[in-house]
Amino acid sequence: MTNQPTSPYLVIRRGIAFWLESDAPADCSARLQAFREGCYRDAFCFDATGGLWPIDEARLKRPLSFLERIAVTRWVPIELTLGPRREANVQEVVSSLAQVLLGENEFCEHLPESPDTLLRRFEAARTPQEIVRIAHEHAGLTSPSG
Repeated sequence: MTNQPTSPYLVIRRGIAFWLESDAPADCSARLQAFREGCYRDAFCFDATGGLWPIDEARLKRPLSFLERIAVTRWVPIELTLGPRREANVQEVVSSLAQVLLGENEFCEHLPESPDTLLRRFEAARTPQEIVRIAHEHAGLTSPSG
């Protein structure tokens, strides 16, 4: 059991979006606009070991230059502070993914396949490794969205 998720891991923002993250929590990045809109608010990390970590805080790693502040589509370095790890079962995580996939949100409009099809794949998963693998197979799930 580690104090941070094993890469790659899912970041799930309840009812809004989810994506696969490969960088350590201290070395993440996001588009400035998504960060400003709270892409890490009410979110948690889930990895292939079955660990779940709430995201307590997301902050810029350094002050931004003037150009970085006005170019809202630029990627900026983010540092996540995580809460304590707890063991999560597959059904709990699939339920969180279903809240996103069945919700009326912009995220679902950009998926490479229908939300229903993707949800059925997640529902068929029996292990945390399978959930991460399914997310990994869908390139549209690999970047933060706000």
